[in-house]
Amino acid sequence: MSLTSQQAEAFVLLKLLHGRYVGGKHTHERNIPKGVPSEDIPDVISALDRLRKMGWIIRKPTNDGVHVSLNPRVCGDAYRFLRSIGEII
Repeated sequence: MSLTSQQAEAFVLLKLLHGRYVGGKHTHERNIPKGVPSEDIPDVISALDRLRKMGWIIRKPTNDGVHVSLNPRVCGDAYRFLRSIGEII
């Protein structure tokens, strides 16, 4: 079963919010798809790219690869998006 684009985006946002990866705190890009079935990993990776292009995700190049975090300016938008699709109350 494949994730819809909204479900994949919600997964990425929830992962970053749950880990408090906002602004200066970041995690490696390869850690984001962990926890989903292997057939859904491409959906999560494409959702990560879509959110980055929308400006919701900040990329930070480091010595061991690219790290990502949630843009602190869009936290309110992220919460509203998650509420609208019923992921959080």
